[in-house]
Formats: sequence, C-alpha cells, structure tokens
Amino acid sequence: ILNTILSAKVAQGVGADIRESSFRKIQTFSFSNIEKLSTGNLVVRQTNDITQVQNLVMLSLQSLTRIPIMFIGAFI
Repeated sequence: ILNTILSAKVAQGVGADIRESSFRKIQTFSFSNIEKLSTGNLVVRQTNDITQVQNLVMLSLQSLTRIPIMFIGAFI
C-alpha cells in the first residue's frame, strides 16, 4: 500500500512538472502557431499525453520496488 501511495505522489509530481513546462513552452508560441492549433485539440493532447506519462511512471516505480522483493522472496 505504501508503495502505491508513494509512486502515485511521484507520478503526480512528474505530471505537474510536465504541465508547467508545457504551459511555459506554449506561452512562447507565436500567434500564427496558436491559430493553427485549436484550443480543445491542444488541451486534449496535453491531458492524454501527460496522463500516459503519469501512468508509466507510477507502474514503473511499483514494479521497480515489487520485483526485487519477489526475487529475494523466491530464494528464501
């Protein structure tokens, strides 16, 4: 349970960092670039991509802690 909570907190932190970074990047776009992308499309892309990265981070951290424990337990 602790592993799940910690990995979720880390994943949320990573997601927040990515959101902040991408927001800063979008702020540097020229008006012509912004007009090419619809607001809804940009929001949906960003939300889906960041959610996928968060899930990857969370599952990876859970596996990185769970697999070694199972490996050690197999030899005991």
